[in-house]
Amino acid sequence: MLFRSRVKHCKNTAGQDIIPMSLPEKVFIPMGQHIGAPCQPVVAVGEQVKLGQKTGEAVKYVGAPIHSSVSGEVTGIRQEMSQMGVIDTIIEITPDGKQEKADSVVPPTVTDRESFIKAVRESGVVGLGGATFPMSVKFDVKEPLKVDTFIINGAECEPYITVDHRNMLTHTQEIVDGARAVLKWLDIERCIIGIETNKPD
Repeated sequence: MLFRSRVKHCKNTAGQDIIPMSLPEKVFIPMGQHIGAPCQPVVAVGEQVKLGQKTGEAVKYVGAPIHSSVSGEVTGIRQEMSQMGVIDTIIEITPDGKQEKADSVVPPTVTDRESFIKAVRESGVVGLGGATFPMSVKFDVKEPLKVDTFIINGAECEPYITVDHRNMLTHTQEIVDGARAVLKWLDIERCIIGIETNKPD
C-alpha cells in the first residue's frame, strides 16, 4: 500500500527581514563549491585579499570561479574534508574587519550574448539547488533559437527554509533587472517566475 503525505510547513522565518552575519574569526573557502571540477587557488599564504577578489579559478568548462567573501590575510591553504564529504583544497582567510572591495569588483562590459555569458561565468554565479550548477553553463545552450521561455523557480520544496521568499521580497528589483538582462542578451521572449500559492506577497 502506498501512503502519501505532506510534510508540515514551518515557515517561521517568512516574516523576518534578512539579517547580515557578523564577520567570523576565520573563513574557510573550499575550492569545490559546485558540480563541476574544483577550482585552482590563485592566492598564496600571506597574501592580503579584498572582498570579491578571485581566490579560485575555474579550470574546466563546467565550472565557476570562487571569490573571497571577506577582506583579510590568507593564513592557510590545505587539503581537508569539505561540506560535500570529499577531500578538497581549502583556503583559510583571517578577516581584517575592513571589508574593502577589490578593484576588480566593477560592472562588466556586456555587448552581446557571448560577453554576457562570460560575465556570468566570471561572477561565479551557480544555481541554488543541490548540484549548484554553474549558471554560465545553463545559459550557454546548444540551440539558443529553440529557447523561448526563461523560468525562475521561486518555490521552496523544503518545509523550513524561506530564502527564496525573502530574497524576492527584499531584492525584487535586482531579480527583475537580472531577468530582463537574461531575456535581452539571450534573446528569449518571456520569463515566468514560479512562486508558492501560499506566498502571494
